[in-house]
Amino acid sequence: MDLNYSEKIKINENSQAIIAESVHNCPLCHKAGEIRYKGLRDSIWPTPGEWTYRACKYCELLWLDPRPTSECFSLIYPKDYITHSEPPDFLSPRLDLWGNIRLGVKLEVLRRAYGYPIESQSSISRFIGMFAAYIPFIKHWVGYTVRFLPARKGRLLDIGCGNGDFLITMSKLGFWQVEGVEPDSISAELGRKVGLKIYEETVESITLEPDSFGAITLHHVIEHLSDPMGVLKKLSGALCPGGLLVSISPNPIAFLARWFGGNWRGLEPPRHFVLMGPQTLANMARQLGLEPIVWTTARNSEWMARESISILRYGDIKTYKGQYLPSFIALVSKALTMVNSKLGEEVVLIARKK
Repeated sequence: MDLNYSEKIKINENSQAIIAESVHNCPLCHKAGEIRYKGLRDSIWPTPGEWTYRACKYCELLWLDPRPTSECFSLIYPKDYITHSEPPDFLSPRLDLWGNIRLGVKLEVLRRAYGYPIESQSSISRFIGMFAAYIPFIKHWVGYTVRFLPARKGRLLDIGCGNGDFLITMSKLGFWQVEGVEPDSISAELGRKVGLKIYEETVESITLEPDSFGAITLHHVIEHLSDPMGVLKKLSGALCPGGLLVSISPNPIAFLARWFGGNWRGLEPPRHFVLMGPQTLANMARQLGLEPIVWTTARNSEWMARESISILRYGDIKTYKGQYLPSFIALVSKALTMVNSKLGEEVVLIARKK
């Protein structure tokens, strides 16, 4: 691959700079890419510079060119990043009746569809959940909570676990022995404060024993990696036979990605390095000897639509406060995803080691 340290972007008056490396060729097939979007700015934090995404004619993939090098990550991931808060407990009782009914239905679906034996105290919730567990889109909707992992005994490793909120959920549900990898010291410490086992390392640097984990999960992590194939190869080697690798990431061929183009919230320059479509992720898994199941979900399409509209109109994700237009766009997105399973906002990859 043709890489060279080619660009310095001034970040403040003290001459601190983001060092970016050129990536003209596809990270997977190494063929030359064509510019898809250029002149993009960070719409979430005031990271300086303009950014470009290239596309591959042969792979379902977008990538950032140039991209920041690892020594500059502290400049593109600010101190108030999303995981710098106390981890919530998503299974704790709600303060309102409707909230508790919904939680009870979720627990019943998790019990019937995924095998986690935490029973709701509400007879109404158990009754609704008894039927909801057999409706595919509800099963997937609730399954997102456990990242579609069935109840099993074994070690579970969450890559990029942040403050550990997912690990807390899985620990409360039982079965899995949970561990996490998180390079951000603030997030990792928040998780350790509540008793979680978190390794403060990058996924690239950590040593993982072969055949040691029953499941490894990546929730909105793979798009932040400069070498996703290399990381997936490393993680697949750490899976036990029959183990599951689960990745959830933005879908560059989603309906909203096509609608909003360079203003799509899922791009998030300069933190999202590589965005891969469902077919690309499935092919990558097969090349590693894994058995993939891939689909997309439009569950977060209203939020994505709202922030994409805000980027389009105001250049940031917070200014636009409208409700009706994002709701309408989300409704269209969900309807189209039911017709074409590749158009959802997030790609879900579940790959089983043979």
